[in-house]
Amino acid sequence: PDPNNTELKEEIIRNSDIVIFDHGLHWKLLENHTFTTSMLNYLRGFVGSNLTLLAWRETSSQHMDSEGGHYGLRKASDECVPLKTGQEGFRMPLMRNVSRNVGLSWKNVQDGNFTNQSVESNELVFIPFREYT
Repeated sequence: PDPNNTELKEEIIRNSDIVIFDHGLHWKLLENHTFTTSMLNYLRGFVGSNLTLLAWRETSSQHMDSEGGHYGLRKASDECVPLKTGQEGFRMPLMRNVSRNVGLSWKNVQDGNFTNQSVESNELVFIPFREYT
């Protein structure tokens, strides 16, 4: 189903305490404008909801020999390679900006004080694939 279907989203919110979502692998860097627009529309529906937790689990890597391991970027080889730590996927900065643009605060589970922070409404928790897959 269409994730921007307002009726479906309202039913999910009404019947849920938490929502953890992942948008899938098929967004490429060259499509970042379309991805940003889609995520703006998607996240707007969660602002002011009664959820205890809204989290975005970053899309798993594809282990390509490219920056961040992503498909669709210039590859150094056709080999499948281990992820290099410290690389930031291109989707994370876009999602951080989108969440702030719609009025959701951004929390990263990798922040040193994450477990000491209280859960608040209107926030998006980022779960990176590199450490939590």
